Amino acid sequence: MKLSTIRSKNDFRFEANGQVDLERSNYFNYNEKNAEAYVQSSWQLGKWQLSGGLRLEYMLTDNLLRPYNPALTEETNQERRLKLFPNLSVGYQLGEQTKLLAQYSRRQDKPRYEDLNPFEYLLDELTYWKGNPFLKPQTNDKVALNLSHRHLSVNLSYNRLNHYFTSLTDAYGNDKVVMTTKNIGRQTQWGLEVIYSRRLAAWWDINSNMGLFHFTNRLHYEQYRETYRRPSLTFSVSNELALPAKIKMELSGRYRSRRQGGSYDVARSSGSLDIGLNRAFLRERLHLSLLMTDIFHTERWDGYGRKGTLYLSSWGYSESRQVMFRARYTFGKRKFKAHETSIEEVNRL
Repeated sequence: MKLSTIRSKNDFRFEANGQVDLERSNYFNYNEKNAEAYVQSSWQLGKWQLSGGLRLEYMLTDNLLRPYNPALTEETNQERRLKLFPNLSVGYQLGEQTKLLAQYSRRQDKPRYEDLNPFEYLLDELTYWKGNPFLKPQTNDKVALNLSHRHLSVNLSYNRLNHYFTSLTDAYGNDKVVMTTKNIGRQTQWGLEVIYSRRLAAWWDINSNMGLFHFTNRLHYEQYRETYRRPSLTFSVSNELALPAKIKMELSGRYRSRRQGGSYDVARSSGSLDIGLNRAFLRERLHLSLLMTDIFHTERWDGYGRKGTLYLSSWGYSESRQVMFRARYTFGKRKFKAHETSIEEVNRL
């Protein structure tokens, strides 16, 4: 069992020429109380592996917004929620190196406390940010089926987010935009992932991952009703190669196709290629490595979206193209206890 209390007191003050800006300053207090109970159990029945659990949560929240401006009134928001979060896992050993696993779970994600403050903040002359004290936690129902055989793993999954919340950009007046986190409806995702890991040669190890996904965002909030659907593809591969002079090289790449964003936005395709060299010296005590990420400078965020008369287009490069040199030295010795075993040769054979 678990009992918890969270208290977040925020005093936001904006000053200009030594004077507090009454229109942009406020007190915002957030109180949350939780009572939770957990139970989990596992069983092994021959080739079957079973696991199940349940979490019961009661949550009480109390928000208070008090503006600095005495002409504005206080705002309060109280909510009580009682929810169940079950999980179930069933596995079956088909062979020595083959296993089938089915899983179901329900979880929840709570909003950040700073996203709950409903006051408006001027980020620049054209952009505002505003919190939302009425944000509800989003719940995630996930069903997955996994088949693993030697070096190959195949995973089929379905995700459904209820009360899905994300940051939205909306028109604000005639010439400004406001960014707000809202519960916007439901998001569903179908996914098929294939993972392959193997040593292809004494000098070559490979790890690869390919995923096919289909996102559906059903936006249903305020007066807005719209559905966005889009398939997507992701692929990544990592190679570790043994070179002469005891040098190891790591070469990895990744690609993501055009995909649906968090709401009505769409992210364009992107990808990158990384390379690294490393070598050990002084009986494995000293490790030196040189790494360069995003060799061709192709990793960037790039998206667009349209909602009514509002059209958004944004792109840019993050800190992806880096050259890093690392050195690690291990001091001292590690001692292991000796383990002796006496087995007659006839029994061993």
